[in-house]
Amino acid sequence: MFLATDWSGEPKITEEMSEFGWFAKDDLPLDEMLEADGHFIPELMEGKRIQAEFVYDNEFHLQKFTIEELGRDESEETEQEINREIKLR
Repeated sequence: MFLATDWSGEPKITEEMSEFGWFAKDDLPLDEMLEADGHFIPELMEGKRIQAEFVYDNEFHLQKFTIEELGRDESEETEQEINREIKLR
Protein backbone atom coordinates (compact mmCIF):
# COMPACT_ATOMS: atom_id res chain seq x y z
CA MET A 1 0.00 0.00 0.00
CA PHE A 2 1.28 3.43 -0.88
CA LEU A 3 0.35 6.98 0.01
CA ALA A 4 0.75 9.68 -2.61
CA THR A 5 0.63 13.25 -1.35
CA ASP A 6 1.25 14.99 -4.65
CA TRP A 7 0.33 13.97 -8.19
CA SER A 8 -0.63 15.40 -11.54
CA GLY A 9 -2.70 14.19 -14.47
CA GLU A 10 -5.83 12.10 -14.54
CA PRO A 11 -6.16 8.50 -13.29
CA LYS A 12 -6.46 5.86 -15.99
CA ILE A 13 -7.78 2.33 -15.80
CA THR A 14 -5.07 -0.27 -16.41
CA GLU A 15 -5.12 -4.03 -16.97
CA GLU A 16 -4.63 -4.50 -13.21
CA MET A 17 -7.94 -2.89 -12.33
CA SER A 18 -11.41 -2.84 -13.78
CA GLU A 19 -12.58 0.40 -12.19
CA PHE A 20 -11.54 3.08 -9.75
CA GLY A 21 -13.14 5.92 -7.90
CA TRP A 22 -12.72 8.70 -5.37
CA PHE A 23 -14.25 8.15 -1.95
CA ALA A 24 -14.56 10.16 1.22
CA LYS A 25 -12.80 8.33 4.06
CA ASP A 26 -16.14 7.56 5.72
CA ASP A 27 -17.58 6.10 2.50
CA LEU A 28 -14.90 3.58 1.55
CA PRO A 29 -16.51 0.50 -0.07
CA LEU A 30 -14.71 -1.96 2.22
CA ASP A 31 -17.37 -4.60 1.64
CA GLU A 32 -16.47 -4.61 -2.07
CA MET A 33 -12.74 -5.06 -1.45
CA LEU A 34 -10.64 -7.99 -0.31
CA GLU A 35 -11.65 -9.12 3.17
CA ALA A 36 -8.32 -8.13 4.72
CA ASP A 37 -8.80 -4.53 3.59
CA GLY A 38 -11.62 -4.13 6.12
CA HIS A 39 -9.21 -5.11 8.88
CA PHE A 40 -6.22 -2.92 8.13
CA ILE A 41 -7.46 0.15 6.22
CA PRO A 42 -9.48 1.49 9.19
CA GLU A 43 -6.39 1.04 11.37
CA LEU A 44 -4.30 3.09 8.95
CA MET A 45 -7.00 5.73 8.62
CA GLU A 46 -6.82 6.23 12.40
CA GLY A 47 -3.12 7.05 12.05
CA LYS A 48 -1.88 3.73 13.41
CA ARG A 49 1.38 2.23 12.20
CA ILE A 50 0.87 -1.50 11.86
CA GLN A 51 2.54 -4.71 10.82
CA ALA A 52 0.08 -7.21 9.42
CA GLU A 53 -0.02 -10.62 7.79
CA PHE A 54 -3.02 -11.99 5.90
CA VAL A 55 -3.32 -15.54 4.57
CA TYR A 56 -5.81 -16.33 1.82
CA ASP A 57 -6.70 -19.66 0.26
CA ASN A 58 -6.72 -20.23 -3.51
CA GLU A 59 -10.27 -18.80 -3.79
CA PHE A 60 -9.24 -15.59 -1.96
CA HIS A 61 -11.04 -16.45 1.28
CA LEU A 62 -9.22 -15.01 4.26
CA GLN A 63 -7.96 -17.92 6.38
CA LYS A 64 -6.13 -16.09 9.15
CA PHE A 65 -4.53 -12.76 9.92
CA THR A 66 -2.49 -10.93 12.52
CA ILE A 67 -2.26 -7.19 13.06
CA GLU A 68 0.27 -5.65 15.41
CA GLU A 69 0.13 -1.96 16.21
CA LEU A 70 3.60 -0.46 16.08
CA GLY A 71 2.58 2.98 17.28
CA ARG A 72 0.79 6.03 15.98
CA ASP A 73 1.86 8.61 13.45
CA GLU A 74 0.89 11.82 15.18
CA SER A 75 2.30 14.15 12.54
CA GLU A 76 0.10 16.97 11.32
CA GLU A 77 0.84 16.01 7.70
CA THR A 78 -0.47 12.48 8.23
CA GLU A 79 -3.70 13.77 9.76
CA GLN A 80 -4.19 16.11 6.82
CA GLU A 81 -3.63 13.26 4.37
CA ILE A 82 -6.07 10.99 6.21
CA ASN A 83 -8.73 13.68 5.99
CA ARG A 84 -8.37 13.98 2.21
CA GLU A 85 -10.34 11.80 -0.15
CA ILE A 86 -8.82 8.39 -0.71
CA LYS A 87 -8.36 6.91 -4.18
CA LEU A 88 -9.03 3.20 -4.36
CA ARG A 89 -9.20 0.82 -7.24
